Amino acid sequence: MASELDFELLTIDGSGGGTGMSPNDMLDNWGVPSVLLHAKAHDYAFLRAAAGKKVVDLAVGGGLAKPSQAVKALALGAPYVKAVCMSRSFMIPAFLGCNIEGALHPERRERVHGAWSALPKTVLDIGDTPETIFAGYHALKERLGADEMAHIPYGAIAMWTMCDRLGAGLQHHMAGARKFGVEHIDRTDIWAANRERLRKRASPSSRNKTTSWRAASCSADKERLSCWICS
Repeated sequence: MASELDFELLTIDGSGGGTGMSPNDMLDNWGVPSVLLHAKAHDYAFLRAAAGKKVVDLAVGGGLAKPSQAVKALALGAPYVKAVCMSRSFMIPAFLGCNIEGALHPERRERVHGAWSALPKTVLDIGDTPETIFAGYHALKERLGADEMAHIPYGAIAMWTMCDRLGAGLQHHMAGARKFGVEHIDRTDIWAANRERLRKRASPSSRNKTTSWRAASCSADKERLSCWICS
């Protein structure tokens, strides 16, 4: 329908996602699991393309937070998936950054909506200053300068650190697959760990064929990668 109505983008959000505002029962049990939903979306897109019809660009989400999950989502939906959506994975570091700022600077706590009066041990084990707590602090300071850095909320620093982590992780996985641009990620970069998952992920054109997908990483890690698509 989205293709027929000439939409520019269709977002498909699978079960397991959510901002955290929904009840846990809804987050855990409602909807179609993301991997199955994304695979089915690829099926429909493939059938339209094979019939010579327009396919709307797709964006997928649903509990995605790690670089490996972003690579898998792009590979599973290629070439129709153009973006990966993440919500809670960015909201959590933002909330943590606000809590950390409120704990370190009580005078700012109300303004940044911080919930902590003191840093918990889990944070103190890492550090007790923004320079030691946030892995991306120094790289961001180098980009913005010391004067501007003094005005950046800690929640924003935490979110930028998350972006930096995702970027580094994407580069790692893509380099393992010898793919040096996101647009080159495709279904040859993932493989199924068992026949059931192979059937779920195979496109209609390959359902009756023996399909083998290689993992986007070093062959020496084959044992670890046996569940790469499942994690």
